Amino acid sequence: MIRFAAAVLVGLLPFLPVRAAELPETPAGQRLGELLALIDQATPETVGDLFNFAEALKSGALVSKTMAETLTTGKPELDSAHYGYGFGIHPERVLYGHSGGFVGISANLDIVTEPEGWVIVVLANDDSMRAPVIKSRQLIGVDVPE
Repeated sequence: MIRFAAAVLVGLLPFLPVRAAELPETPAGQRLGELLALIDQATPETVGDLFNFAEALKSGALVSKTMAETLTTGKPELDSAHYGYGFGIHPERVLYGHSGGFVGISANLDIVTEPEGWVIVVLANDDSMRAPVIKSRQLIGVDVPE
């Protein structure tokens, strides 16, 4: 069963894509360039877009499940036990996600693993969505470390 929680104010997600000239001239660099081009064409702007991204990541439709695990696992060898490759990770690994923003807008995506099945998306026309993110996590029983 998939459950979906969202606290929504109208908002946008800014992306600052890497220029193709900055990518390494390798097969991996080429694939990353292709991925960035796709992201640029389909910048998520709605709760549904981010929910679909989360589902594609979890299901293996976006990247392989092995790669998704690599992206969403902390990297203690890099002194980053609570941050994967682009994803923040809850200290007890009950959720992972990403947040960001710009002047006047902010966004947060939480993919919850315990209890399994929740995806929390918060978009706000505000510099900080911290209060609704904390409340959303508390509503499903996730402890919020301070």
